[in-house]
Amino acid sequence: MRLGWIRPRLGMPAQRNAFLAAILVMTAGLRAADKPFTPAPQRFLQELADKFPDSDGVPTGSIQLLDSVPDGTVRLFAGGQWSVFQDGHWTKDATLAPKTLAEFTFAGPSGAALSVSLPWTSIRQIVRLGSDAWLATTNAAYLVRGGTLSNADWPTRLAIRQIAAGPTGGVVIASSGGLFQRAEHGWEAVEVFDDGGRAWATRDVLGVAFDSLGQLWLASKAGVGCRTSGGWRFYEGKDGLPWNDFTGIATGPGGEVWFTTHLGAIRWNGIDFEYRQGPRWLPSDDVQQAVIDRSGGAWFATAAGLGRIRREGMTLAGKAEFYEQEIERFIKRTPYGFTAEAPLAKPADKTTASPQDSDNDGLWTAMYGAGECFAYGATRDAKAKDRATKAFEALRFLQKVTQGGTPAPPKGYVARTVRPVEWPDPNA
Repeated sequence: MRLGWIRPRLGMPAQRNAFLAAILVMTAGLRAADKPFTPAPQRFLQELADKFPDSDGVPTGSIQLLDSVPDGTVRLFAGGQWSVFQDGHWTKDATLAPKTLAEFTFAGPSGAALSVSLPWTSIRQIVRLGSDAWLATTNAAYLVRGGTLSNADWPTRLAIRQIAAGPTGGVVIASSGGLFQRAEHGWEAVEVFDDGGRAWATRDVLGVAFDSLGQLWLASKAGVGCRTSGGWRFYEGKDGLPWNDFTGIATGPGGEVWFTTHLGAIRWNGIDFEYRQGPRWLPSDDVQQAVIDRSGGAWFATAAGLGRIRREGMTLAGKAEFYEQEIERFIKRTPYGFTAEAPLAKPADKTTASPQDSDNDGLWTAMYGAGECFAYGATRDAKAKDRATKAFEALRFLQKVTQGGTPAPPKGYVARTVRPVEWPDPNA
């Protein structure tokens, strides 16, 4: 690729200052005492998003049921087929092929076969409590105990949104008619009022779950509520809740509380809400169900397939190196490694990055080079020194490339960018 130079105009003051700063910082960094540096060992949790295409044994369409079994295995049911996540990937599991629960040894702590026929295609949720398990369909609830499945006599006129089992044995259902709890003689309504006298659970309740502390959470169009030891606490939009079109709640072993919605997922971290929406995080914003695995990873069944958000410990040095590799792979342009914009041909797909020339090539490359100078000054990392040197050479080329052309600019005149001569002339 031949390089030409265009727009041989002196850059903006910020660009010139960044150019000078890169030189000064590099000089200071390279002259500092050569003292070894050991990166700090502290690791900080970082969120990473994974998506699983059909080739991984997961259908790309709607997923009927997500399940996290007691041994830590995560599995799903879609299209009449079970798939299991093992050794870092999904595979279809023929051992889970039977079409009814009666033909299948239930994967709960009891490990006993069920005595009542119930099609898997009707199950929307599995909740385990000790050696028991609760199953929910659209308008029926069942208890699995001692290998026997029994109908829990839920009023079929009310659609079940979600079922939750507490650590002390209490069972609560969120439904189209409000919030109900299992009582000795059937199901009784749960009354939930805030300090202003507003009722939160008499109409459609969209989700319910117990967290690892035994606290009961509910979700409705009004917001979310948590029953703490000191009473109910409520969160609305004014409290930082980003969305309210809920599809359910999922909780994990470390206090994780995720709220699934038709427009992304929301994580409660104990202090505030964290919103995860868009292709950066999910296969589709329409999240229908979620489960949390033993490590705290959140699995999401969406309208476009399965996704996961997991948290991984990382040092600051490790995180910096991750982004350096991203820059090398997707952003740097020309053999000199100019660092500027890289538009994506396909949203959220980094492999479609197409680095282009920019009026600010010199500015961004100078700022990148200055950062590498600081990195070398602090760490004595040979890779940081090499990156800083290359950035400086890229900036120096912007000055050298203007010389000898037609028209001939003054000595030292700096171009803002370079681009291949095969490309169209943007000045024409």
